[in-house]
Amino acid sequence: MRGIVYVSRAAATFDDSALTELAAQASERNAELGVTGYLYFERDRFVQYIEGNAEQVTDLMSRIEKDSRHEVLHQIRTDDVEKRRFPSWGMKKLVRSDLVEIRLEHLLTDHLLFLHKLPGKKDDWGQCVWRMVERIAEFQTRLGRAPA
Repeated sequence: MRGIVYVSRAAATFDDSALTELAAQASERNAELGVTGYLYFERDRFVQYIEGNAEQVTDLMSRIEKDSRHEVLHQIRTDDVEKRRFPSWGMKKLVRSDLVEIRLEHLLTDHLLFLHKLPGKKDDWGQCVWRMVERIAEFQTRLGRAPA
């Protein structure tokens, strides 16, 4: 199984209603593809994690990269996903209070943006990003298992 985490910059304005609609559409599409994950948005930046069958995740990421509503700045991919981290989240929309609760406010976004600017040491930072994804997965029960 493949997992991809990426950060992108919004090219359009997203309010709560638009974000909720985006997450609902993504959840529906992901259910058809067998993809799970989460979406976080703050300060005109998206952070999204998707996981599933390698071919499905790669195809989805290709569509995401072509979406004119944002520009993908950086992504990290792994094929070492042994089991789903977020099996019941078709596309859970995380909000700031979720990440504050687990002490990850801004860290994932900031690390990915910083990593994008560094010419070397990307493997070290990549491991840090995957640890943060794992930490979010550990707190699923607090954040709620149902898609938002």
